[in-house]
Amino acid sequence: MNSKDRQGFCAGSLFWSAGLLTAAELAGRHLKQGWDDGFAAFSNAECRLGELGGWECLAGLLEHRIEGHAGLEGFLMEGGLWRRDTSTDVYEELALEREGERFFVQYWRLTLRGSDDPKARRCYTRPVETFARGNLHKVFPEKTIQAFEVIVPEDRLRFYLTRGQ
Repeated sequence: MNSKDRQGFCAGSLFWSAGLLTAAELAGRHLKQGWDDGFAAFSNAECRLGELGGWECLAGLLEHRIEGHAGLEGFLMEGGLWRRDTSTDVYEELALEREGERFFVQYWRLTLRGSDDPKARRCYTRPVETFARGNLHKVFPEKTIQAFEVIVPEDRLRFYLTRGQ
C-alpha cells in the first residue's frame, strides 16, 4: 500500500496458526495465561466468560458437561477469547470449535510495533467497530465490538480481530 491508499491503516505483523487439538493440548498451549474477555457457547446457550467465572473455568469445561449453571447445559461447543497488552501493542485472539473429542483451534497474534518472529507475516491494520451477528448479539449487548481490520496482502487475507472493550 502506498501512503495515499492507506485510509487509516498502519503496518504490523501477524502470526496465526490453526489445527485440531485435544482438550489437554488446548489447555496446555492456550489456557495457562490470562485472557481479558471472551464468550462460550454450549448446547443450549451462549454467555460471556464473566458469567462462568472467567477464562480459568474453560479448561475444566473442555471435557465435562455443564449442568444448570446460569441456565447453561451441555458441552462447550465453541468459544472465543481475546487479550491485549497495550504496553507492547500485542493483541491476541483464540477461536475454538468442538470437533468430536477434539477442538479446531485458530490463534492470532497481532503486533503493531513489528515482530522478531520469523513466522509472522507483514500486515496492515486499523481500528474499527463491528457488531455481533446471530445469537451473539445477546452476549454482546454493547452493540459494537472494538476490533482491528487486518489485511495480509501476500496471503490475500482480510479479517477482523477483537481488540477488547
